[in-house]
Amino acid sequence: MTKKVILGHPFGNANVRQALRAFTEERILQSFVTTLSAEHFHMLSLLPASFRREVKRRSFPGISVDRIKSRAGQELMRLAGARLGRSVPSLRRVTPSVDDVWKTLDLRLASYAAKESGPDLSVYAYEDGAFHTFSSPHAFQRVYELPIGYWRAMHHLLEEERELQPEWSATLKGLADGQEKLERKDLELQMADAIFVPSDFVLSTLPQKFARKGTVVPYGCPEAYSEEVAGVSRSSSSNEPLKVLFCGSLGQRKGLSYLFESVARLGSHVELTVVGSPVAPCRPLEAGLSKVKWISSLPHTELLALMRHHDVFVFPTLFEGRALVVLEALSQGLPVITTQNSGTTDVVLHGKTGYVIPIRSVEGIEKALEELARDRELLRYMSNEALKVARQTNWLSYRRKLLEAMRNSENSQVNKPIVM
Repeated sequence: MTKKVILGHPFGNANVRQALRAFTEERILQSFVTTLSAEHFHMLSLLPASFRREVKRRSFPGISVDRIKSRAGQELMRLAGARLGRSVPSLRRVTPSVDDVWKTLDLRLASYAAKESGPDLSVYAYEDGAFHTFSSPHAFQRVYELPIGYWRAMHHLLEEERELQPEWSATLKGLADGQEKLERKDLELQMADAIFVPSDFVLSTLPQKFARKGTVVPYGCPEAYSEEVAGVSRSSSSNEPLKVLFCGSLGQRKGLSYLFESVARLGSHVELTVVGSPVAPCRPLEAGLSKVKWISSLPHTELLALMRHHDVFVFPTLFEGRALVVLEALSQGLPVITTQNSGTTDVVLHGKTGYVIPIRSVEGIEKALEELARDRELLRYMSNEALKVARQTNWLSYRRKLLEAMRNSENSQVNKPIVM
């Protein structure tokens, strides 16, 4: 097994935290290179309440403080620009972007990798944060995680969507990346010794020259809620409207226009709650939100609680990696209606824990919701099955598979994709 791992990520998403935990428990984590870390931030009382909450969220318990290499300035400026920019738009032009934060993180990660380089070092980097690190002349294993499908496949699909739904085109942010950034993505994949992806869907989008280095390591579900409590606030009678929930960034990549149309067709038989922030001004999005219950943001614990007060989760995404929000919904006992492109078809089992439908299928969403609204026994069955699957596909399973993938990737030529 690798003797030490340096991992770099600017934000510390759920999958990143679980990778850190795996490496820490295996006693191989050398350093975690990041931006904002509550462990190193000693001026919380001086910050506005919203900033304090964000800093506290960037806490990494279980990791020795001396192994966390944080530098918060640029990320704090970005957060300030994002918040204040709502009222002073000109601020957004002078504060750092997400891309800026990733580039700086990459340069810092390269520096730490150079200091620790050697045959016993693995550097674990993520899409958009590996180019400078992997370009280093120093010797170390280059492990790359691609959390979403390959960019060319995404562009092809989103360009189709722009033609089909032109009024939603402003929300298709995945088409806005410049050529330099896209070329860096390919170079990162090319320089990687091993590529880890969270789903078969992501692997299927990669060209063969990259896919042959690929290993599928599926993200896990959070701890499943107890069956007795999970169903307390759910609709029990077909005379009551079916409580439908969507959570995610509010753009057309998530298939929102198709969700709004299917809910409109069903009328008073369903009640839709949408949680998320718009990615861009968009008239049909605003019109759709005006007809449903809309919550712009929620702390994670409150989102999980909200899930337990709904009947079904709908996530008609066009293109994903492995939708963490789907895994969270299952863990709260919510059947899920999603697409084959969600990266979750191993846990959303059609007719058992939910429904897997084609992308862009208003009819598919409508039919599934109609069936659950009519048959509450089926709804209860699917809710219980969702909890069972969530218990089987947990984060412990992910951590074990990640460590196994790391062992398999050492000192070996990968000639074909490996599925863990």
